[in-house]
Amino acid sequence: CNQSCAGAAGAAGGRAAAAAASAPNGSGRPPQGKRHAAGVAVCVTRARVHLVTGSQSINLLGRFISIREANIRYLGLETMARLSQLQPETLDGLKKHQSTILFSLKDPDISIRRRALDLVYSMCDTSTVHETVAELLTYLQAADTSIREELVLKVAILAERFATDNQWYVDVVLKLIKEAGDYVSEEIWYRVVQIITNQGDDLQKYATETAWKALSEEAMPHRTLVKVAGYVLGEFGHMIADTPGCGAAQQFALLHKQFTQSDNELRALLLNTYVKLSHSFAEIAPQVSEVMAQYSTALDQEVQQRANEYISLSAPPLSGVKSTVLEMMPHFTERESIVQKQLSGKKGADGSAPPRERKESKAEAEEAGEAVSAPAAPPPAAPDLLGMDDPSPPQAAGVSGAADLLGALDVSSPAPAAPADDLLGLMGGGPPAPPPAQSAGGGSLLGAPAAQSPQYMALCLRNDGVLFEDATLQIGIKMEFNGHQGRMAVYFGNKCPAPLMSFGTQLSPCAALAIQASPVAATLNPRSQQQLLLNIECLDAFGEGPQLAVRFMGGSTPQPLVVPLPIIATKFVAPLRVEGADFFRRWKTLDGKEQQQIFKLTAMPLAEALVERVVGAGLRMALLKGVDPNPANFVASGWLVTKGAPPQGDSSSVLMRLEVNAQAAMCRASVRASSPAIVATVMKLVLSQLGTPVS
Repeated sequence: CNQSCAGAAGAAGGRAAAAAASAPNGSGRPPQGKRHAAGVAVCVTRARVHLVTGSQSINLLGRFISIREANIRYLGLETMARLSQLQPETLDGLKKHQSTILFSLKDPDISIRRRALDLVYSMCDTSTVHETVAELLTYLQAADTSIREELVLKVAILAERFATDNQWYVDVVLKLIKEAGDYVSEEIWYRVVQIITNQGDDLQKYATETAWKALSEEAMPHRTLVKVAGYVLGEFGHMIADTPGCGAAQQFALLHKQFTQSDNELRALLLNTYVKLSHSFAEIAPQVSEVMAQYSTALDQEVQQRANEYISLSAPPLSGVKSTVLEMMPHFTERESIVQKQLSGKKGADGSAPPRERKESKAEAEEAGEAVSAPAAPPPAAPDLLGMDDPSPPQAAGVSGAADLLGALDVSSPAPAAPADDLLGLMGGGPPAPPPAQSAGGGSLLGAPAAQSPQYMALCLRNDGVLFEDATLQIGIKMEFNGHQGRMAVYFGNKCPAPLMSFGTQLSPCAALAIQASPVAATLNPRSQQQLLLNIECLDAFGEGPQLAVRFMGGSTPQPLVVPLPIIATKFVAPLRVEGADFFRRWKTLDGKEQQQIFKLTAMPLAEALVERVVGAGLRMALLKGVDPNPANFVASGWLVTKGAPPQGDSSSVLMRLEVNAQAAMCRASVRASSPAIVATVMKLVLSQLGTPVS
């Protein structure tokens, strides 16, 4: 019976070969009347190649994948992929058509591109891995988004599985991150640090040097590159610390340059790196301690917890425990590559199989029941806008000291009826700024616009402080922003001995912002506080931010209050680090959208540290050096991050020049942006910090 089937298939295959041989014409396209016959021929050949082998079948399939008819090319590629899986001995013959197969990766039809990728993946082995990976990396630069994730995954698997040199594997993964960081999954970077950790000193030192170089060369490195560099430098940074320019202080400075613009997951990882570096190099311990203290009250619970744990771990009684906790990571144990597991999980009904694996060692086989370890577990999904952990629910009466993120709430002594009582502990022990004028009937929610107090102006340039204070109520602010998203905690402290009843809040509308507000309790007990949490998204450029109306009953009298919230456009600005030519090109594109102001400088000479504090920390822009030919002048650039907008576009640029006349102690500020409201906001903040206008 088997012989009969083989004979029948052979005869059918012969007829199919004859039909296909006559199908292509001079253009490589089958004649219109023969396309159906050619498709049938491919199907018959698919039946034949499962039973007979030989160069004739492979050559026939090579003709099919060269035909312009999409259906025939698709069937030819699919049959080749199946042939490579069922009959590995045909691989040498299939490799003769590798150039045609690789060319199919550029086909307009996505289904053909996927089949070609499957075939390239199936054909790869140790002898061809370098050429194949190089071709796929070149293709990755032009590949469309629909296939990039799968392409990145398969390149990572091939580089790991068939690499004879682990240094080459590290290079491939870092190039993947640079070329397509958004498509490099968590499993890929987990896997590369596993291999680096397990392979000994030579690879560890090479990986550390390579990651350091990659991070140093990127002006705006992808977050995955920062993750890999953060992990590797934390574990093995001591291996390159003696190299000129790679000392502990330089490692900390390079990583911390990325910290402020990182999301909370990445910040938590970098805190781990900082504490490991400071454990190995005592000279950076004071800087690391400052960072830990700053983020010990962060809004994100994971970041806050890690910072507080590391502060506690630095206490002298825990020195022995600290050494144990912060020692180098042990080797990871594993049975199967977690990257391969990810690809297996993505495969559905397409039937493509992974390339042949190396044989496991006896030790690996004995570890078959052990779970795969990863350097860090991905955080749980979070419902809020920033992807953070769920905040604690709003506190009403009797908030504990642990919950008071802004500082200790002293409820032990009577509250004096003086504005100097810093209920929320935000003013650092110094006298508070004068309270803003109340507008009993004011605010756009209650009448006239609310006044912008000195506290408000200060909070436009910093992220925590007191916004309002009188004998009854203190309002404190703590906030953080990342890209087009932000989160603000508004703390209300009752300073009087009686409860504030019918307590409520209302936000004025702002079309350019999407704001989600948590509820507040209707009663604010004496000498206690509660919080209002705001999740914010920036949708477009805007001028004035929202205002907050606070209403409560003081005795039997309603007490309305309106204060502007320091949610301004510059909170959503990100640094834009560009070369001089690109800066002036952008400057010209914004011609006619400029505001200039000449003002008297309050401090001379105008120190670079002061400008860096105002421009960098306050306005969130990048101070560009060497751009202006006059070394006394300053140039800064940023870009407004809005939801869904392309990153760093010309239209989103926010550019500024400060031209200093040292002899006259004068300065001319020039600000350009697409939105006049942003220009006005930047100019107002610069004047408030550096000088007074000249009429």
